[in-house]
Amino acid sequence: MLKKETINKLFSVILTVILVLQPALPVLAEMSRPEDLDLTGFQEADLTGLSNLSGLGSALEISITDSSFEPSSLTVDVGTEVSWTNNGNQVHRVQSKSSTGISSVYLPIIMRTISARGFVNPFGSTRSLIRFSSTDWDSGKLQPGENFSFTFNSVGTYDYYDPLHATMTGQVIVQKTNESPIVTITSPDEGTVIQPGESIEVSGTVSDDGTVVKVLVNDIEATLTDNNFKATISLSSDTQVINVVAEDDQGALGLASRVVGVDTQGPLVEISAPPNRQSIYSTKPTIAVSYNDLNSTVKADSVTVSLTNQNGTATDVSTDLSINETGAQGTVSSSLADDTVC
Repeated sequence: MLKKETINKLFSVILTVILVLQPALPVLAEMSRPEDLDLTGFQEADLTGLSNLSGLGSALEISITDSSFEPSSLTVDVGTEVSWTNNGNQVHRVQSKSSTGISSVYLPIIMRTISARGFVNPFGSTRSLIRFSSTDWDSGKLQPGENFSFTFNSVGTYDYYDPLHATMTGQVIVQKTNESPIVTITSPDEGTVIQPGESIEVSGTVSDDGTVVKVLVNDIEATLTDNNFKATISLSSDTQVINVVAEDDQGALGLASRVVGVDTQGPLVEISAPPNRQSIYSTKPTIAVSYNDLNSTVKADSVTVSLTNQNGTATDVSTDLSINETGAQGTVSSSLADDTVC
């Protein structure tokens, strides 16, 4: 019969083999974890956090009935936590098909088995589940009403099943999170002023983690070359915002806006000379006109100054004046008839 000291040394050797020789773990776990073993109360120690993975998505639910998983196929973004709830009347279990059936190793059960053969169990009554894989999972037995959650941090297709009801299978498809396109308007500048009905060219760039398939500028489809878009639109007096919407190949939308001014009011014009409704004693009067526009600059080549007599005859004197963007002034070069009313 072995001495207690020899038994303890032998136990240390066996424990070292169990902890160091990882390939042997599945075999030992399989031998020491029969399907009818009650795992209730085991506390899970998840080692996948060593890779600094984080679940960024919101939780999604899968219902376990006594005949199927509902839904049987689920598509989620990377970082989403999926939760299975046993809504049936029987005991169920959720296990990834890529798992060997022992993706989680129950070391305390192995120790309990060894202890039953006469070895000392240094773990006492502590029971914990250690997972060595970040892509395999095993819920253990789920009693009615219990649930199990797993966070999918890698893109891929994950098949799973219920080993207690082999015909029950499911699938989780994990896809890359789709980002919305980024739209940048390079022209026109913010605050540009145009006339009602005037055409204006809108251009810019788009970028996306996928492919941008369409760009609309105020509901008019723009030409799209590589990542550059261009469209010519007209703005009415009640339209002062340019909206550019880009859509990618997965339906995500990106938006950028630009506010422009639509000038619906003409310039304010003031005639300072000759004075209004007063007699002047010159046949070659001096004319001085000032003007300004609150929204835009007056075009000098658009200014026309004329004199109209009491008979309705108009004489263009624009060429006699010095005209710029803020005003016009000068002296009429040709003599007016005496007693002309203008």
